[in-house]
Amino acid sequence: MPEDLPDDLRAAFDAYERAIMANDLDALDAAFATGAGTLRGDAAGLLVGHDAISGFRGLRGGVAPRTIESIEYRPLGGDAALLVSVSRYVAGGTGLQTQLWQRIDGRWLITAAHVTSRAPAFDRAVWRTVGDPLYQGAWEGPLEGLTVAVKDLFAIKGYRIGAGNPAYLQSARAETTSAPAVGDLLRGGASLRGIARTDEFAYSIAGDNVHYGTPPNGAVPGALPGGSSSGPASAVALGQADVALATDTAGSVRVPASYQGLWGLRTTHGLVPRQGLLPLAQSFDTVGWLTRDGDTLQAVADWCLSYDGSGSTESVLGASGDDLPWRFRVPVEALAAVAPATRAAFEAFVEASELPVDEVSIGDLDDYLVPFRTVQGAEAWRNNGEWLRAHPGTTGAAVAERF
Repeated sequence: MPEDLPDDLRAAFDAYERAIMANDLDALDAAFATGAGTLRGDAAGLLVGHDAISGFRGLRGGVAPRTIESIEYRPLGGDAALLVSVSRYVAGGTGLQTQLWQRIDGRWLITAAHVTSRAPAFDRAVWRTVGDPLYQGAWEGPLEGLTVAVKDLFAIKGYRIGAGNPAYLQSARAETTSAPAVGDLLRGGASLRGIARTDEFAYSIAGDNVHYGTPPNGAVPGALPGGSSSGPASAVALGQADVALATDTAGSVRVPASYQGLWGLRTTHGLVPRQGLLPLAQSFDTVGWLTRDGDTLQAVADWCLSYDGSGSTESVLGASGDDLPWRFRVPVEALAAVAPATRAAFEAFVEASELPVDEVSIGDLDDYLVPFRTVQGAEAWRNNGEWLRAHPGTTGAAVAERF
């Protein structure tokens, strides 16, 4: 401990450390300077302003047990100081905290902080199983070099489907073949990086999971990632995979794409084969992909929706993917419902792309909600009710209530 560290600054640092170990949100709020200029950064991104930092803490849920191994103190004047401390975690590993403290109205407060956490082997909130690669794809092909995060609903030969629930994973059997949607990507040259987390049974839109934690949002630190394809979406947003193989029943590709600034495609219902996919509600389940850029998504779609890429699409597309009728139809009710800035951005994109887009009317959007929820719930229970009755209390409260 530095001998010249002022006693009142040491007391403020110790109080902060006690608060973070106890996850005392009020005390942590009080340790940071109020106002819009306060900063906190880590590997997930930068938070600007006391309110943003406070909101992040409310979602984080505390930190792992640790002790302070050493502190370096550098005075920056009578009322400012830099503290750099090394944390040693009880479960192993070390981290680093860099804090700018300033004396404001007689109190030492943090005005800027950067946290370097211990490096995990892999983030269990994002990944169930990961490899380098987990499955090697074809050595040549239009998707050569791309890595894929597969949502934990697809069959992969030799692995069990976990559906975001540890009890279900334990009760499942290893798959003897891989789902066609997985095989298509492998034949195109993409390799599987790993199996990524999903909301339990894909029956949520938030992206959280009470068993494994909430995958980080790669665009907004501390925000929800969007579900139920949260794990593969976060893997792509964080740069840990190039492509997410996902599903969309009620927005599970579109919502995480929106939340994390990704390109996402929910394909036309029934276009991509769903064999080997654990269903939620077959009337709405679709296969989709998420990527960080449009060119990658275009390459995946070109291959997986072509006759060469997937022989199982022949019944839909005919002998060649050239027969696919390209139609773009936009419900005017949906355009009216979105925020003005979103509508303006969409219309500018359509105009710049020179795509032939027809505006159509489908009626009041609210009229679709009750029938959709009714059918989705009935099919979800038909698919999972027997297992849930046999395994009471194994799902999180929100998912249990939904079922």
